[in-house]
Amino acid sequence: LNVDRAIVHGHCHQKAFTVMDEVKTALLLVPDLEVEIIDSGCCGMAGAFGYEAGNYDISMTMGEIGLFPAVRGASSDTLIVASGTSCRHQIRDGAGREAVPTITAIRRHFDTVRDEVMSEVSDANAEDATRRLVNRLLHQPSRVLDELARSGASAEAERQLRRLFGLAGDDERENGP
Repeated sequence: LNVDRAIVHGHCHQKAFTVMDEVKTALLLVPDLEVEIIDSGCCGMAGAFGYEAGNYDISMTMGEIGLFPAVRGASSDTLIVASGTSCRHQIRDGAGREAVPTITAIRRHFDTVRDEVMSEVSDANAEDATRRLVNRLLHQPSRVLDELARSGASAEAERQLRRLFGLAGDDERENGP
């Protein structure tokens, strides 16, 4: 991932279930990435609402209330993140920028780390490459989790991230969902 800033539009269901802090936390696993949640409501699509011709003007007006101006105001090297499929369509149509889902942004970081590691080791040394890759991918989540604990972030978010990256203790694994 060759960007240092991401702005994130939350899908309505993410906002309704108050998980935008967790989305931001997941993106902060990418080293040196500044993450900003866009202060916006619904993108205007509201599921299939915005796809109906009679709702187009209302849909675009809703997008202009925070979302489109934030996306247009972002530099060209800022990553636009939106998990909702219809949100990504609305951003492209209303602000002229492509957005990616959260997991795609994280995957791009992992791909970058993999490519860096593979360029450092010889093809004959797969064991060394695997060790280096795992070390780099686990080092950053550990640092982020430590910062989360110090900042007083949601204990549940920290627990879920520890489980996600295999860093949970036995008691956390046994009591997890």
